[in-house]
Amino acid sequence: MKLNINKEKLKKAIIIALPIVFALTAAVAIAFLMRPADTVKDPDGDEIPKQTDGLKNDETDPSESKKDDVGVVAPVETPKENLSQGLVFRSKGNGTCAVIGMGDCTDRIVVVPNKSPDGDTVVEIAVGAFADCKTVVHITIPDSVVSIGTGAFSGCSNLESVTVGDANPLYSSEDGVLFNKAKSTLLLYPAGKRDEVYVLPKSVARIADGAFASAPRLVELKFLGTKAQWQAVYVAPGNTALDSITITFTSNDK
Repeated sequence: MKLNINKEKLKKAIIIALPIVFALTAAVAIAFLMRPADTVKDPDGDEIPKQTDGLKNDETDPSESKKDDVGVVAPVETPKENLSQGLVFRSKGNGTCAVIGMGDCTDRIVVVPNKSPDGDTVVEIAVGAFADCKTVVHITIPDSVVSIGTGAFSGCSNLESVTVGDANPLYSSEDGVLFNKAKSTLLLYPAGKRDEVYVLPKSVARIADGAFASAPRLVELKFLGTKAQWQAVYVAPGNTALDSITITFTSNDK
């Protein structure tokens, strides 16, 4: 039986079918390339799960969070790794303790912790605790400290500044200088402070024993008050650095 095929019709059918075949082929190829790479094959042809870098399937990598998402960041405590290690503590037997020395600590920037390694709350920096520590340039005192012994920082010739936690109930700091909370008593002008001129707040009514024991770079003390007000300030013994500098006043009133 001989088939009667119209060549003209066959030609037209092929012309119509070709674009459809190409389109279907392209669609299949694109679908294959775009499929999720949930699995890969090992050299033996077995499928193994895709690695997720420790994240579960329903978790989102924090680094991929939206950049325009703005939230309020809650305050955090000083990370433990930033606290100075190796300091020596003496327990008081009631859940509190005192820092009594540098011990094995070699930090130039000393951050005293709120708690000792044994869990006692640090409430005191003992007499002479950091005395003659030539390598220390900065000390941070935590909110928990409510007692600083005499000469705790004496002989720290390179100490440039002291910082106190904002919530400390008894002590404060300003421009690296240690005060009581009300800033009525100046407790320590760090011996290594680099300023040649220091502006003393008018609120100061007392300069503690040894507060200015040594200040080799200090040339001038500028008091924010009158000469008469300065003369009313009690200057305790041991402030020999004040004897060799110029003291000026911001007001000429008597």
